Amino acid sequence: MSDQNEPRLKYEAAKLIIEVRAGVIPRTAMPEYTRRWAITSREYETMNDRAELGKPLDQRSAAWHEARDQWLRAHGESREYQATLENPSQFNWCERTWLWL
Repeated sequence: MSDQNEPRLKYEAAKLIIEVRAGVIPRTAMPEYTRRWAITSREYETMNDRAELGKPLDQRSAAWHEARDQWLRAHGESREYQATLENPSQFNWCERTWLWL
């Protein structure tokens, strides 16, 4: 299994894990193809700060933009990786799961 966020999660708690898994036998994931992306609690809280959300986009803090960029990166990379695994000649199933913590 590959965790795309190991250095960040060493010091911060995860709020959301996006996990992509695939396999041949139903519901039995092949660990070498499992990958995870994370959004930390700090990033989640920063992105959903009501004071920041009330401002125009160009006036929001650098921290808000960094958190949003991490969210978009995790979402995009996990979707892209899932698409590479959707190959019926290699796997019988593939799934992307959001695990809220």
